[in-house]
Amino acid sequence: MASSGTYNFNLDIDEVIQEATEMIGGEQTLGHTPQSARRSINLLLNDWQNRGVLLWTTFTTAVTVATSVTSYDLENSVNDALIITVKASVSATETQLTRISFEEYNVLPNKSQTGRPTQYAIKRNVDKPTIFLYPIPDNSSEILTIEAIRQ
Repeated sequence: MASSGTYNFNLDIDEVIQEATEMIGGEQTLGHTPQSARRSINLLLNDWQNRGVLLWTTFTTAVTVATSVTSYDLENSVNDALIITVKASVSATETQLTRISFEEYNVLPNKSQTGRPTQYAIKRNVDKPTIFLYPIPDNSSEILTIEAIRQ
């Protein structure tokens, strides 16, 4: 059976608490009950992580870089990137990029410098993360391979 690879189920914490309360036959949550439920969920998730229950999955995706494009949006379901490599299609040489913080990227003096990317920063947005490359790619035949994680 083929799957589409799309992921769009996303409940916010209040909806999770409301659903759990309804499933056990409770009443609507008011006052400090949502705060207590949130704390219980966090403790449960921490316990699962300590027991080795995987709450995340990794996958690999490839992006063809475009000349003079500084940033690339990842999929909505992506939380973070673990490893990013760049490969030139001509030589097939693959090089791992160095991750820098978004703050370090912001203070780079010449963000418009072009060349083969050697560093990347990730900005975590509300809907999906954005990868910023430095220097800006000057060759549109290179491919980024991104090892990413999703919930």
